[in-house]
Amino acid sequence: MPFLSVDTWSVPSVEVKKQFLYAATRRTSELLNIPPDKIQVLIRESAPENWSKAGAHVTDADFAAKTRLTDWNTSYDDGSSPIENMTIITIDVWNVYTQEQKDAWVRELTLLCGETFGTPADSTLILVRDMAPGNWGQTGVTGASAKFLADSRRLHVDFSVKM
Repeated sequence: MPFLSVDTWSVPSVEVKKQFLYAATRRTSELLNIPPDKIQVLIRESAPENWSKAGAHVTDADFAAKTRLTDWNTSYDDGSSPIENMTIITIDVWNVYTQEQKDAWVRELTLLCGETFGTPADSTLILVRDMAPGNWGQTGVTGASAKFLADSRRLHVDFSVKM
């Protein structure tokens, strides 16, 4: 039951956002075998001047070289891949998935950020935060409930009646 919070530079259009939101949901659903209605994605945009990496500010003329430092004197930047966007995805998800599933998911989301936002792979950071199902609640019920899927799909809940 993942929640993906996507922080990125300004996205060019609503259509690009819609493309990303749909593709992230679809890939997550298929990779982890999760019903689409249990996946939520939020895009937050920040102006590029609010970002830094490796101590470099986005307005630095040699930003790509400065952000690809392996030590304070050596950069792996070859000049062929400018940094036109940066993306951080924070994922809160139940701790029921294997490392192989999470690895495949991270690969797919990294590709998707490149395809839709133009984010180079080395400028895409993905944080997966596992949590116990009981730490996830929707429609007044937590994931610890054996009836979570059915109960979390209720449109109206009367909390005076025990579920």
